[in-house]
Amino acid sequence: MSHRANRADHFDTLELAGLGESVRQAVDTAQTRDLPVILVDDGAPVAVLLTPARLRRLLDERELLRRLAVGELECLGGDGVSLDEVLDECDRLLGECG
Repeated sequence: MSHRANRADHFDTLELAGLGESVRQAVDTAQTRDLPVILVDDGAPVAVLLTPARLRRLLDERELLRRLAVGELECLGGDGVSLDEVLDECDRLLGECG
């Protein structure tokens, strides 16, 4: 089993070859339904399996929320931009998310 760190996005990759059939089924489920698959050990969640597209959307949404929070702090400090500018930027970011 090999893996490599992708430091740009702060996650690891794991080669699917050589993993058990149940892992392959979980991957198929995630891909087919485009839903996260929660992996459990003794009934307790230990990991979540996501498609790359879903992960990208979640990371983009997190960035959008971060920018909104920063904007709110800037507005409270009197350094913010207009609501129209914020909404335009949100629309642009959401459009990039697909």
